[in-house]
Amino acid sequence: MADLFAEFLETPNGTTFTALREWLIQQPEYDYASLDLDEVAALTQDENFGAVIDQGDDAMPNWVLSPSMHQYLAEAARSQGDEDRAKVEEYLIKACLAGLSQSGDGSAEKPYLLTHPADEYDLVESLGKVVTEHTTLVDLASPLSRVTCEDGTILHFDVSAGLQSANQANS
Repeated sequence: MADLFAEFLETPNGTTFTALREWLIQQPEYDYASLDLDEVAALTQDENFGAVIDQGDDAMPNWVLSPSMHQYLAEAARSQGDEDRAKVEEYLIKACLAGLSQSGDGSAEKPYLLTHPADEYDLVESLGKVVTEHTTLVDLASPLSRVTCEDGTILHFDVSAGLQSANQANS
């Protein structure tokens, strides 16, 4: 993982993102539906920033490609006076969004590659769009999440990692 992560940090793009994501989703501890992000969000809301950092760090590497997780960690680090850590987390937010946005084109034929469900909302928000409808399409060779945005844009996301993660958990 160290080499894949270093390559991703050096050149955050669709290729390095996809390679790191593929490694991650093959790990036994990978959990697509993990509630860690919700727990970190609640701790952030409660301004329990020390616990945000502890819980966020404990959630790695499962959440290493999550812009939202890095956003919470950046806020917590800044609140704790750790400006260096906050800057690293802010870089990771940008790197994750760059990689995610280059992992596909949003079409049904070349959907963006999700690591966790929150990633689709992170990407949509970074594109300056607002989701008005969300549908999961499972009757396909590769299951997709389809979001329709306020401006009529339709984006597709590959959710097969979620099914793979659920199957691993059930085996």
